[in-house]
Amino acid sequence: MDNLSDTLKKLKITAVDRTEDSLEGCLDCLLQALAQNNMETSEKIQESGILQLFASLLIPQSSCTAKVANIIAEVAKNGEVFLKNFSAGNIFSFTPYLSNLCELHVWMLD
Repeated sequence: MDNLSDTLKKLKITAVDRTEDSLEGCLDCLLQALAQNNMETSEKIQESGILQLFASLLIPQSSCTAKVANIIAEVAKNGEVFLKNFSAGNIFSFTPYLSNLCELHVWMLD
C-alpha cells in the first residue's frame, strides 16, 4: 500500500497541473488498487482528501472523465466507507462528484 500512498500524493499534484498522461497513470493505479482490495483502498482514497479534486476532473472532453467516474463508483460501492460517511453526517460526500458527472452526461447528449 506504500505505492498507493505515493500514487495519491502524485495525483494531488498532477490534478492541479492537469497533466493528462500523469493523471491517467495515477488513475490506472487507483483502479488496480481498488480491484485488488476495494475496502482498504476506498478508505485510503477517502482519507486522502483526493475526492475533492475529482469534481474538477469530471469535465467534458477529458480523457480522464471515465476513469474518475469509475473510481468514484468503486469507492461508493464500498459499504464500510458509505456507512462511515453516513454516521459522520457526510452521506452526501459523493453527491457533488456524481452531480457533475450527470451534468456532463446531459451535456454530451446535447
